[in-house]
Order: sequence, then structure tokens, then C-alpha cells
Amino acid sequence: MLGSCLGLVAVDKETSIVRLIHYTLQEYLSHSGNLPDAQKLLAQTCLTYLNHGQVKRLPANKIPDLSDMPFLEYCSFYWGSHAKVELSGGVKSLALDLLNLYDNHVSATLLFERASSHFSFNCSLFTGLHCASYFGIVELVASLI
Repeated sequence: MLGSCLGLVAVDKETSIVRLIHYTLQEYLSHSGNLPDAQKLLAQTCLTYLNHGQVKRLPANKIPDLSDMPFLEYCSFYWGSHAKVELSGGVKSLALDLLNLYDNHVSATLLFERASSHFSFNCSLFTGLHCASYFGIVELVASLI
């Protein structure tokens, strides 16, 4: 994988975090137009992963060792950020598939723990509607209502 990145990324051996080798590369990649449909592709990839049978079968009330599953954490926390930027029909469909089963999904537990550390929640249930609202994706909120 690193070889295909042609030296543009490095992996922190202690945390296994992949980083761009220089900030100018991030500036270039972030500039609109350089990577068309990037947000849509990231949202689709995250949602496809979260909708996969093996991930769906993880117990919602027990968070797995995330050092073994770093992509689960990333997808749980950021799929909505990517989808909000570019909500295509395919992304919306994948998101609704996830959100309709969200009450019993491990990503709901992960996101709820993260959100509740930033906000004061007085509930023990974090539904798909809560999630869509948290990310501010109005079209998903409307579909779920």
C-alpha cells in the first residue's frame, strides 16, 4: 500500500496513523477540482463498510478493540461529514440502510460516546434520526421523519 503512494504518505509506527508527508500535498488535495467526487467516494466507502455483514454483527453494546479495527472508528465518526458535502443518491441509500438499523449498530455506540463527551445528552438511545441530526444532513433527517 505504501509503495503505491509513491512516498507521499508515512505511517506512524506507534499509532498506525497514515499521514501525508508534507502539508502542501494536503493543500493541493483539498483544493476543489483536483479530486472530483472525493467526498462522495469517501462517504460511499465508509457506509459500505458500516453496512457490511461482519460489522453489522458486532455487538452494539460492546465496543471492540479499535486498535484492531481503525477503519471502524474512522467510518463511524466521519461518514456523515463526507456525506454532508456530497449526498448523491447512492450515498443517501447507503446512509438510510445504516440509519434504519442504527439503534443496534456498533457505530451508534461509538458516535454517541464521542458526541456525549462534547455535548450534554439526557438519553440512553442514539437513533438514526439522532445521527443524521448530529451530522446536520437535512435530507436524511427528512427521509427518516
